[in-house]
Parts: sequence; C-alpha cells; structure tokens
Amino acid sequence: MHDPNLFDAQYESPTFTFGTKFGRHIIHEELGRGGMGVVHKAFDTRSQQFVALKVVQKAQETKRFRLESAAMAQLNHPGITKLYEFSETPRPHFTMEYIEGCTLADLIKQRNIKSLFLVDVIIEVCNALAHAHQHNIIHRDIKPSNIMITKEGRTKIMDFGLVKLENHGGLSSTGEIIGTVHYMAPEQVNGEATFKSDIYSVGATMYEALTYRHVYDGENFQNILFNVMHEDLILPRQLNERISPALEAICLKCLEKRPEKRYDNFKQLARELKNFKNNRPIIAKPTKNWNNAKIFMRKHRSMCTVILALVIAIGATFSTTKWALSTTTYTDKEYTQQGNIYKDSGQYQKALSFYNQALLQNPDYATAYTQRALVYIDLKQYNQALRDLDRASTLEPQQPINYQYRGYIQAKLGQYKSALDNYMRATIIKPKYDIYMRCAAIYQTLQQYQNAIENLNRAIDLDTTRVQAYGARGSIYLIQQNYEKALQDFHQVILFNPQDKIAYNNRASIYMQLQQYEQALQDFNMAVSITPNDMKVYYNRGVAYQKIHQYAKSIDDFDTVIQLRPSYVEAYVRKAWSLFELDQHNQALTNINRAIAMEPQWQYYVDRSYFYNHLGRYKEALRDTNSAINISPQNFLLYLQRGYHYASLQQHQAAIKDYNTAIALNKNSMKSYYYRGLSYHSLKKYQLALEDLSTAISLSPNTHDIYYDRAQIYVYLKEHYKALSDFNIFITNNPNQHEALARRGMVYSRLQEPQKALNDLQRAIALKPNANNYLRRGQVFFVFRQYKRAIKDWQKAVSLGHKNSAAIQIKINELKQKIK
Repeated sequence: MHDPNLFDAQYESPTFTFGTKFGRHIIHEELGRGGMGVVHKAFDTRSQQFVALKVVQKAQETKRFRLESAAMAQLNHPGITKLYEFSETPRPHFTMEYIEGCTLADLIKQRNIKSLFLVDVIIEVCNALAHAHQHNIIHRDIKPSNIMITKEGRTKIMDFGLVKLENHGGLSSTGEIIGTVHYMAPEQVNGEATFKSDIYSVGATMYEALTYRHVYDGENFQNILFNVMHEDLILPRQLNERISPALEAICLKCLEKRPEKRYDNFKQLARELKNFKNNRPIIAKPTKNWNNAKIFMRKHRSMCTVILALVIAIGATFSTTKWALSTTTYTDKEYTQQGNIYKDSGQYQKALSFYNQALLQNPDYATAYTQRALVYIDLKQYNQALRDLDRASTLEPQQPINYQYRGYIQAKLGQYKSALDNYMRATIIKPKYDIYMRCAAIYQTLQQYQNAIENLNRAIDLDTTRVQAYGARGSIYLIQQNYEKALQDFHQVILFNPQDKIAYNNRASIYMQLQQYEQALQDFNMAVSITPNDMKVYYNRGVAYQKIHQYAKSIDDFDTVIQLRPSYVEAYVRKAWSLFELDQHNQALTNINRAIAMEPQWQYYVDRSYFYNHLGRYKEALRDTNSAINISPQNFLLYLQRGYHYASLQQHQAAIKDYNTAIALNKNSMKSYYYRGLSYHSLKKYQLALEDLSTAISLSPNTHDIYYDRAQIYVYLKEHYKALSDFNIFITNNPNQHEALARRGMVYSRLQEPQKALNDLQRAIALKPNANNYLRRGQVFFVFRQYKRAIKDWQKAVSLGHKNSAAIQIKINELKQKIK
C-alpha cells in the first residue's frame, strides 16, 4: 500500500519503489532525474504497455513542465520521443514512449564509437531537430545523454524540459543561463539562445563522441563559461589523429563562436553529413595550419620579428642539445602506462609498440607481458597472448590475473581441462567470484553438473548479494529436475531483482513441469509486464494456457508472438493445435499450412496428418506422412504413423509392412509391436497378434490398454482364464470403463460364474445404459435360464435401437413361445 502523503502539495522529490501505484500506472524503476522531473519506467494498466513516466519534482516547476509537454505535443517525428498524455493528478506528470536502448553518453563512456556510426546518428538528430525548428521550438539542451539509440538502431531525441518557443514569451528572462554548460553556444551563455544554438550543441556532442572529452573544461562553472566565450578549442585531430579531416571540418563549423559562420539550419547540416558519407564535396573547409600561420603573422608583424630573432638565437644551441633530446627515453613502467592509454582507446598497434619498447628496455617486466597479452586477446591472437601470459606467470607466479586470462583463452579454444587448471590456480592465490562463475560455466558445458554447483556455491559464499550465481545454479538444478532446489534459487534471484524476467520465466518452467499451471501463469504474467516485447515469454505463456485448456487465451498469446516475430514457425503450429481443439478446423489447417510453407519439417507434416486423420481425410493424412518420410527416412516414428494411417484405411497388409520397418529401425518401440498386433488381430491372425501384444507388454508393462486388447484375443482363442487375468489388470487401473466391464462379464458367463457376470454387466449399464450392454445382460440371463429377465433386457435393447433389432425381436418372440 502506498503512503497517502506521497503526493503532497509541495511536490517533494518523489521516491517510488517497485510496485508503487501512480494513477493507473505501476512503477517499475527510476530511469533518471533532472532539475525539473523524475522519469520512471512504469506499466500502463490501460494500454497494457510500458511507458516513461515523468513526474514534476517541485511545484514551482509546473509551468515549465506544462511547456515541455506542450512542445512535445506539437511534434510528431520518428526521431523524437512521443508524448502520450499530460495530467495534473495525482500530481503533474506526463507519459512518453518507453525506449529500450542506450544513450550516446553511454557509448562515449565505453570509448568505442565508429565515425560512420556517429555520422548516421547525427543525421537522424539533424532530421529530428529540423522538425522541431519548423515548429519554432528550440531544444536548448542537446547533449549525448539526451540522444537515445534504440535496440533497433534508431536515434531518438529526449528531454524537451528546457525548450524555448521562438516568438513566445517563454519562462526565462533575458540573461538567464538555460542549458548544460559544456554544450552551450556563446550566445546561449548570454541568455540569447537561437536556432543556431542547437547546431552548436550538436557540434559539441560530435566533438565529445570523436575525442571522448568536452570541447571546453575548467576548474569550475565560471571557468568553463569563460572558455566557451573567449578561448580557442583544441582541434579534434590533435586529440585523435584517426578522425577524418573532413569530419573534423564539419564539427568545427558547427562550433564557430559566431552564429553566422555555422550552418544555416539542420537540413543543410544533414545534407553536409550525407555528402561526407558518400565522398561528395562539402561546404566546410578542412583546417590548414600554414594558412592560419600566415594570417597570424599579418596581424602580429612586430611580435613575429621578435620571435624570429629568438629562433635564430636558439638555433645556435640547438645542435648541442639535439643529441641529448633524441636519447631521452621512458622507463619500462612509463612505456607500459603509455601503452595502456592506447589500449584503452582501442589503438592496439600503438599500444603494442609501447609494450615492445618496455620489454626491450626490461625483458623481465611481467606487467608489460600481461598488458600486451590483453591486446592480443582483443585482437583474437590467442597464441601470442598465451606466450606472453606464460612468460608473465613465470616472472610473477603469485599474480592470479595471468592464470585467469590464460584460462579464459583456453576456454575460448575449447581446451576446458587446461582452462580449469588455470582458473583453479588463480583461485588458490586469490578466490574470486567471477572465476568461480567461469569454472561453473565450463563444468556445465561438460555436463559435470555437480562440479558446476560446487563452484557456484563457492561464488555465493564470496558474495551472497550477486544474483548471477543463484540463477546459474537454479538453471542446473532445473536440468537435473531437482525442482525444489531450483525454485529456491529462482526465488532468491527474484528477491534481489524483482525485474529479472529470466528468473520468472525459469520459475514458471518449473511450475509447468510440476503441473502447477496457475502459478506458472502468474510468473509468465510478471515476465510479460517486465518485457512486453519478449516473444518467448508470450510463447511459453501460450503453452501454459494450452495445458489448462484455455485455448482462446493461448491463441491470443501465439498471435502476439507472430506479431512480434512473424517468422517464428512454432507459434503457427501451436496456434493450429489450439484452433483444432476449439473445432475451428479450417483455421487450424490454415496455420499449419503456413508453418509448412515457411519451414517444411517432418514434425509439421505429422501434425497436419493427425488433423487430416481426425477429420477422416485419410488419404491426405497418408500423403503428409509420406512427405515426412521423404524428409527423414530413418525416423521409425514416421513409419509407425504411416502404418496407423494405413490401418485407418483398413489396409492392414501395408500397415504391417510399415510396422516391420519401424521395428527394424527401433526394436524397443512398444507402439510398433502394439499396432502391428492390432493389425494382425484385424486380419484374424490371432497367434501373431498375441505374440506382438505380449512383446509390447514386456516393453511397457504399465501401458494398460495393451492388456485390454490382448484379453479380447484370448477370448477369440477361448483362453478365458488368461482373458480374465488381462481384463482384471485393465479394470483395476480403469474401473469406470464400461466396455471392459461388459466384456469381462461375458467371460465370467462362459466360466459359469453368473453372479460375477451379472455384477459386471450391472456396473456397465450404470455407467453406459446402451443397447449393447442390455443385450449382453439379457444373454447372461438367458444362459442361466432367467428368461423373463432376458426378455426384458432384450426389449430394452430393441427400444434403444440396436442395429440387430429385428433378429433380437425374433428371438424374443421365440422365447415367449417357449416359456408358455
């Protein structure tokens, strides 16, 4: 239950926990907070989807909050976050589309942005901001953290909290600084933001993505403002020489201090970036150092004269110092540190050259070998990496990292025993959670589950708060069908992380195995609420609905799977089975046909053959089974299936031929002997039938239907005591099967046990008062000379429409004459 004072009039900064209700929304997690509002991931119970819910923090920010929602409401562009609705209750908030992905700021932190990828991102940003500018909206806070790249690779601009409506009174007074200082144009610093201020911010964003540093930094806010206004920037290529000169020129044109020197608008900038991408001419001019020097000399002639004199004087001493400068070197440690800088920025060849220099200076410097090995690992040059790690571990045998990475490489190469040896040496020196996890993963790959569990136990002992080990251990227990322990581990994962969809999905799978379908559905529902676009969860929930015969709901889930991934064939197959259970046979066939058209697997032909067989379309069922056999000719099940179809067509010789093939492919197939025995029975080859059914029973003594069919053969062979024994086994396990009771009653009759015979027939009639059962009981009464009762039962059989009513009536008349 939420705190009734949570939404008070002062709008204190909201802190919502998982599951808190906010209007019709259920809070899941906080996504971020700024000066004006807090954004949460929330589930909208009306639309049944996740949204980004932004809630105002302070009452005095409500006007700007309304302005942000008003601005977003005007914009309809795929590159701008969609606004859903604005409301004042329970406190001012609005909802936007929830986007899964990462921000450009996240990628900058990883220091792994390719230039062409950045160009594509900025082109989409330009298109979106051009749309905003067409609606007289200035963003004023473009920066990497407000640019989102979705899972699908699309770019979206977020956070219009500082927008300015051009030709609109706005909320900021002249001179007020609005924005984030590292990305603000000089005129924006002066409180006079224009459309071209957004172009500057895009340039500052490009600069940071190319160089991994801000355009201007400073010790404090005032220093940064001063630098933005007055200082020259460091050219991007001085920080990263791999940057294209043309791309640098585009970035610098965006960052001109004077707005008129920037691009005219975002359409022009987008066109410029496309031209760069396609190797066409661009407007921006690459930096030319000599031209800049000549301009400087013209402006400062007197100062340059003094500098020239100093150069001449310095030149006299240059030759004596040149030798000393050229022989200046780094220490081995400094070379290694420099190599680390290049390694971390992905400049591997430069990193290698510095590590090589370190080792030339000190061939026994273990750290350089280790760091060089890490570069070789990133380059997937594993043999070189192993050589370096071997050398490093020889020099420093108590350094666990060398054994750890050696184990990592060997695991990659499938050398699992060596990998485990190295991991264990590392843990002997220093036990580490991650290494135990890696050992467990190898043991699981080798299906050595107990060893895997032991390593996961050690990981948990080191850190009881990290959920990965619980989840991994639970998955192994699930494989071992140790459902109780698996449940305990997944409970623990969910306790630590209530949004772990994998844990909910795995726990639901356990409930499915335990046939606790309602509990499974609860977990699948939670998984859906956490990731409403995960088609696997919908698929699993659809299967759960099938298990409890809620076929309509299962169809809804399979439809969602198909919508999310139209190529997922199994969803069409499952949907077909649910439709068939609802007697929607044509739609079922449509879906199974689509599955076969997409992926003609033998299993799907078998499924359709079942549908056809059930509908009495035996020839079509047979055709599908033939298709399945053509795909998988060594699959004994398919011959078994085709034999069954032949038997349905009363073609028992053909059926027996297929059953023979099935038995040749799998001598332990109970059903092959069972079905062949039934076909022999139909052909009145009772001894052969008896042999096959007896073999089937020896292979599967708990399949009780076989006893029932063998009992009938014993009846034909007049081996009544054997028949009675088989009927007893069947009826013990199926006490309400009226036909078996009636047939056993007739066996008792032949064995001259009238009371037992009548007891069985009485039970059969109670369960199924049909014409056959009355006829049988009448026959027992007749055998034991209870003629009036016999006549009464036979008359009942006639009144119920027995197929031989005429013959029965003749017998009734004859018996009446006899007893007169």
